[in-house]
Amino acid sequence: MIENTQRDELVAACEDPIRGLSYLYSAYSAQEGEFAKKRSVSPFAKWMQVPGTELEPEHKNFLDGVERYVSELCQIFSALCELDREACEDLCKNALDVIFVKKPKKETTDTQRFLAISEYHSPGLFAFASSDNLKQIHRELLERTPKRLMFPKHKELVNLLEKTISDKS
Repeated sequence: MIENTQRDELVAACEDPIRGLSYLYSAYSAQEGEFAKKRSVSPFAKWMQVPGTELEPEHKNFLDGVERYVSELCQIFSALCELDREACEDLCKNALDVIFVKKPKKETTDTQRFLAISEYHSPGLFAFASSDNLKQIHRELLERTPKRLMFPKHKELVNLLEKTISDKS
């Protein structure tokens, strides 16, 4: 009985971070036009900046938010996984569906690029996802960008997905 109560509490604890993650992505995506208007300097000015300069606050806040929600979910999932693996996989799928929402094959705006970059925060969730869910994400990533055309960080993400899938098999 105590185990069921604890399980229910953990499942309920996942709702806020998943809802927050979903809201963060939709709000960030909806701001795409505003970000472009707000830019007061030429896009080429970025090439002249000193390396290591800060990201624009809206992009940094978005990435920080994704990282925070993923970290929170990983903590909850690690406890939930011991009590109910299936519920954990279902909830993890919901979170991964938000992060790996269908994206264009070629990112043409900063917002699209940062949506793709946000995927780099997801590996902590892989341990809690089902093998089928990971295979679907892997397939969609490769459809979007062939491995030979990926940036190193993107290849690293795909390689980690492949390793996690093979470990679960």
